Amino acid sequence: MAAAECYVKLGNRTEALKIYSVFAPEKYRELEELIKAEINSALDEFDRTENVKALVNLLKVLPNYDAPSLKLAWYYYNKGNKAEALKYFEEAVRRNPSYINELFLARALIEAGQPKRAYEILTELEAVWQTGYINYLKGEALSRMNAPGEANKEFSKACWNGILEACMRLKPYMVNQSRSIDDPDQWLGRVVYGYRIERYLGSGGMGYVFEATKAGNKFAMKVMKREFRLDELLKEVAKMQEVTKGNRRFVRIVANFVDENLQDSFSYPPAIVMEYMAGGDLKAVLIDDEYKTLRSSDYWPAVVAKIFSMVAEGVSYLHSLGYVHADLKPGNILFTSSLPKFGPQALEALEEGKVEPKIGDLGSVTKIGTAVVHYTPYYAHPHQRFGGPADPKFDLYSLTVSLYVSLTNSYPWPEWLERELEEAVTNPSMRDQAYQDFLEAKPRLDYVPEEFRDLIYDGLKGLITIREFKNLLERAQADIIRSVESLVTI
Repeated sequence: MAAAECYVKLGNRTEALKIYSVFAPEKYRELEELIKAEINSALDEFDRTENVKALVNLLKVLPNYDAPSLKLAWYYYNKGNKAEALKYFEEAVRRNPSYINELFLARALIEAGQPKRAYEILTELEAVWQTGYINYLKGEALSRMNAPGEANKEFSKACWNGILEACMRLKPYMVNQSRSIDDPDQWLGRVVYGYRIERYLGSGGMGYVFEATKAGNKFAMKVMKREFRLDELLKEVAKMQEVTKGNRRFVRIVANFVDENLQDSFSYPPAIVMEYMAGGDLKAVLIDDEYKTLRSSDYWPAVVAKIFSMVAEGVSYLHSLGYVHADLKPGNILFTSSLPKFGPQALEALEEGKVEPKIGDLGSVTKIGTAVVHYTPYYAHPHQRFGGPADPKFDLYSLTVSLYVSLTNSYPWPEWLERELEEAVTNPSMRDQAYQDFLEAKPRLDYVPEEFRDLIYDGLKGLITIREFKNLLERAQADIIRSVESLVTI
């Protein structure tokens, strides 16, 4: 420490900083701030004197301070000396690889005829920062790399985010022609509230659902459709927050952006950001060829039982809050990560929590006893189709149909009954007879594994509660595993 004080008195503050950085961090920060203040004063003086030699000497005073490098880079840039400007932008990044310094360097590289290197820098920046100006510079780099089509895409994204220089690189008729919020493709590539929209996933309830990225992480973003009112979205957000905060069986809300005072639904769209479910939905597991081995496994019924018992846990919690989901189906059962393609491994992943099923699309959630305004054919209870008040039995029915579909790849009722129920939706005079036919009909159970037949019949007829449904599934899973393992031992 005495040596450091001695260096300070001798004017060799660089050596003093080296000692303080190891033995006295507070002293280091004090001396560093003092030196920065002196450098900043000298930078202000440069605006009057333009003494380049003095400015170059400032680079030696504090080796990790980027302000002198930037000042020199700007000076040479404004003088038209792009080569010298590039040299000092490089130095600024070496001293402080900040987002802004990297942007300056990328622009200097583009103007110095090195667009490929600039594009590489911008692509790396985009993994963390999603901004319109990055899109603009990528467009400039691509245009110099003889990729006008790709350049225009980047200019369009930047223009949508208010970078006027990017708008001026487009044809005038391209600036506003695609600003339609009713086409989900128009959101792709845009940065909305700091989230870059990467891929369209589908339409859910009130909005379009996209894969979005921020700071290298993936999320699901629902952007509200124009025809829905903001008060409806506010209700959905409130419901989702109430439901998801107390149970892990629901897709969690990460952020929401809803401002009733904003009228520009293109620049500031009402949106909900949710956790990204990387494993897709159960519907894909039931139909995609990549899961064919899993579906044909002897363990598949046990895997199905585990999935639905976990989902039933969430549904039971939802009912305890006084709500029904009102749209349970394979497409709304999502997985945190992909299910393994083989039965034993898939069951193990579910048991150990490596893969978790969660309930999505909570926009359909309805207070028990209030009107249900929509439904999905084949999965909806007749009373739900006919406009009856929300009832927990609606979810039990939908979950049972989903279970049946998962086990058999078909629906439980004959097609004539489904047609009759649908006709009765629009013809109220048919409803009594249609419902009577529903009560008297018997689901086809010969394709259903024996362990599930009673619980599926009782679930479709509303003879059990959702908790009993869950318990019966757990029992069925245990019975199936015992049966499969006994065959293996034989």
